[in-house]
Amino acid sequence: MKLVESPDVNDRRYGAAELATMDPVAPEAIPSLVVALCDADSAVRLSGAEGLERAGSAAAKAIPALSAIVRDADNRVRQTVARALGQIGSATPEALGALKIALEDIDSHVRRNALESIGRIGPPAAALIKELIRALGDNDKSIRRSADAAHKKVEPPSLAVPEFIAALGNVDSTHVRSAAAKALGLTGPAGAGAVDALIAALEDNKIVAGNAARALGQIAVCDRTGPVAVKAVAALIRVLEDPGGAARSRAALALGRIGPAAAEAVPVLIAALRSDDVSLTVAAARALGRLGTTAAEALPALDEAAGSVSTCASWRIPVVVGYAAAHFRRMKRDAVPGMSIHGRQASV
Repeated sequence: MKLVESPDVNDRRYGAAELATMDPVAPEAIPSLVVALCDADSAVRLSGAEGLERAGSAAAKAIPALSAIVRDADNRVRQTVARALGQIGSATPEALGALKIALEDIDSHVRRNALESIGRIGPPAAALIKELIRALGDNDKSIRRSADAAHKKVEPPSLAVPEFIAALGNVDSTHVRSAAAKALGLTGPAGAGAVDALIAALEDNKIVAGNAARALGQIAVCDRTGPVAVKAVAALIRVLEDPGGAARSRAALALGRIGPAAAEAVPVLIAALRSDDVSLTVAAARALGRLGTTAAEALPALDEAAGSVSTCASWRIPVVVGYAAAHFRRMKRDAVPGMSIHGRQASV
């Protein structure tokens, strides 16, 4: 252990590496590993951080020393520090402060390691919620995924509704707004307070508006006959009625998710079946199929769409499914033993 304090850099490198690779790392080695963190040589610092990472929770007293080098000039050291703080797993002010700094690092590996460490710490890292939401707007897709995973481990979406509503207003990042809308769809009944913000987001670009439409459908399902569903249905219908709407297909699918409570949308869904946009035709058909007997008036239009939509099977099948689903529900209602779909006998 004395080698880490040798005046010879090669001795210090060897001594630090030996301590870092102990299996397991001995508690008595931790003070020497902390000394290694302060070395002028980056290889020695790296070994010190690696050893403390492997020591895990036993290295809790090393958090201040690790936090002090979170801005180290060597990106490998910074990456390891970010991992080590998670392995130690303590949500001290020093640890959270260092992880907050790491989230802004120019190196994507450092940011990813910091996010994984925050997720590993879990709910005690709740003070970093705003930083996690900000990370949802990272230019690196893998970082956005890590941020989403970390956020769910730190705080369930249902407890972060106010933060997600605020994120919907982030004018600087489509990624943040999109992720916030998506997350609000997972909040269940707690998302009722976000309906107005999600309706406003329907005016955003296609990505954000699409996620907002989906979220409205998910939230409205929890209140099918209440004021939340009524407001959501009305907003989704307006999207469908707008020829330039950015999220018409998603709006149609959301109405289908809401089910019979969205019966007033049947006429506009029927109109959507005749759209030149095949994806909208398919979405409308699926939605009408899920509306069941409340969509009985759509049967002729569904029949027409099933016969006229693209001959590509990948598009044709969903339309026929929507058509058949509506017929199936009608069949059950009328207690008819069978029905013909394009000349075939449908089976129950």
